[in-house]
Amino acid sequence: MAFVVGSGHVSGEARCGSRAAAVRGGWKDAAVAVYARRARAHARCVRVSMEVSGLEQQEKEELVSPQRAQDCAPVPLSFEAAVEQMRDAVQRALDQGYTRLLVEVDTTVGDETYTALKNSIPLVKAAAQLLSEGQVDFGNTAEAQPGSAASSSASSANRERSVSQKGGNLFEVASGAEGESEPAVRARIVRVVLPDSGAAALLLRDWEKEGQDMSSLRIVGFENMLPAEDDEAFIIAVPRASEVEQLERFVNEAAPMFSSKARPTIIINPDFVDMGVTGLGLAARQLRSRFLSTLESAFYLKSLPWGILIRAYPRLWAVYQDDPTVESQFRLIAAQQTRPSSDELEEFLDAANPELAEKGGGGLFSKLGKFLQMYMKG
Repeated sequence: MAFVVGSGHVSGEARCGSRAAAVRGGWKDAAVAVYARRARAHARCVRVSMEVSGLEQQEKEELVSPQRAQDCAPVPLSFEAAVEQMRDAVQRALDQGYTRLLVEVDTTVGDETYTALKNSIPLVKAAAQLLSEGQVDFGNTAEAQPGSAASSSASSANRERSVSQKGGNLFEVASGAEGESEPAVRARIVRVVLPDSGAAALLLRDWEKEGQDMSSLRIVGFENMLPAEDDEAFIIAVPRASEVEQLERFVNEAAPMFSSKARPTIIINPDFVDMGVTGLGLAARQLRSRFLSTLESAFYLKSLPWGILIRAYPRLWAVYQDDPTVESQFRLIAAQQTRPSSDELEEFLDAANPELAEKGGGGLFSKLGKFLQMYMKG
């Protein structure tokens, strides 16, 4: 059927966008020109749409760029590997002049057979060895504030030292001529604070049975946590939400901010549940937030129902999803400078699995995740 200008009908050939077909159909030159412009505009729109679709597909395949992925800590394949990662992260943070450090490791995913204290003991032991055996030079941490020249100098000096182990004690070896070594470093006095005196007595007994050198360790309960003048470092394990105010006073005395008298203080697995859930008021929540804001997260590892959230200083916060199709069994789906909230974790999961979200499959993750995230320290 021929096209008559103004009739609103177009022949099958004319719809194909061919100028010759349009002319054969009876188009005038002006009408042909308008049609051609519209055809070219449509082609550009289709091309742009395809390019955008390709970019979106590429973003789905590469959720985190390779460069950014290099700034993320890998997922440890065992708890022992996680402890080693923690030691390295704490050492790096101390090298940079941080004196208030936070370590959080929770791989239980709701398994109540593993209490917070039981899960924390290997971390406490590793931190105590690190602080007492002379691996980190933190004698002038306050003068080496993060990012300062003194901090970089101290960090370089630490890396130049090698450490050899003899009979359970660590000795610093000078990086000079072979065979020449400095005298053994005096063990630093570290006060280890556990939730109560009973837990302290049990840990003391267990470590003595293992042959742990206890000469520089002072293991006490929370009620006896006041710092002594000759204490050189502190480890506080599993403090409770109701103890935040007392804990803050202790840390302010042990490691005053920007002070030459600051002593390294590591808080391991604080049991600071959501105070809104426990019934503590706004003032208590503000106290918790204020105190936590003064701590540097040296190491964080948490098992999620569908993956892992990890951060090892100075690296990014990384979110991994279980993925049996990759060699490491985990796929990196997000990385950022700050700790992601529970809502952000859910958004990352949905973005990485759009097909599940469309089918409603994300609902299982969402419901189980929200139930467990009520108890996340976030």
